[in-house]
Amino acid sequence: MSHLHVTDGVLDLWVIIIANVVAFGLLCYTCFAMVKDNDKFYNNLAKLGVVSALMLITMSIPLGPIPAHLSLVLVAALLLGPNLGFISIVIVNLILALIGHGGITVLGLNSLIMGVELLIGFYLFSFMFNKISWRKAIAVSVAGALVVSVTLMVTTLVFAGQDVSEAFQSCSTCCNQLDTVSNEQGNGHSHGGIYLFLGTVGAGILLEILVVLAIVGYIRKVRPDYLVKGGS
Repeated sequence: MSHLHVTDGVLDLWVIIIANVVAFGLLCYTCFAMVKDNDKFYNNLAKLGVVSALMLITMSIPLGPIPAHLSLVLVAALLLGPNLGFISIVIVNLILALIGHGGITVLGLNSLIMGVELLIGFYLFSFMFNKISWRKAIAVSVAGALVVSVTLMVTTLVFAGQDVSEAFQSCSTCCNQLDTVSNEQGNGHSHGGIYLFLGTVGAGILLEILVVLAIVGYIRKVRPDYLVKGGS
């Protein structure tokens, strides 16, 4: 989706600790894997900086009535690959947390959620690229990855014993809209808020697909060799 970040104060301490430990372990693994191939690592440092900056810019742009932001995780995956892509995600989430978007304590969780999105998008695209057109492959990959990442975030909140509506109220202004709809329609029509949320998720996914298609299409025309996957 556009994407939502979990904020500080939403999750219990044990969830935060586990997520941060796992994320730190994955970060160490990806850094070690990249350092082993020095030429590849140093040749892609500039690309890492550009992609990270692009993600920071797009995550700072409001989407009007859609209470989320673009993530461009699949763009990062196709330009950097899974290892450098995850490093970029951690860098972006850290900078966003320092300026009040997301949170320091949930840096690991937000990075893991986006990391899962990156892996699913990358390998789904890799699997379908030679079977269908690259545009269809991107559309399916973006949609599939984002559905899984949103589901993972909601599942994490539920598993941690959190009230999902309250958690989303902290994550996004979307819940203000959901609460308004639910209160206006009453208990008998409380599903209206859920439908509104699903509608905003769908709109965010559609917008993300269109933007990723435009960016990847442009790169395929001018510098297809920059793409780890989908350049030819």
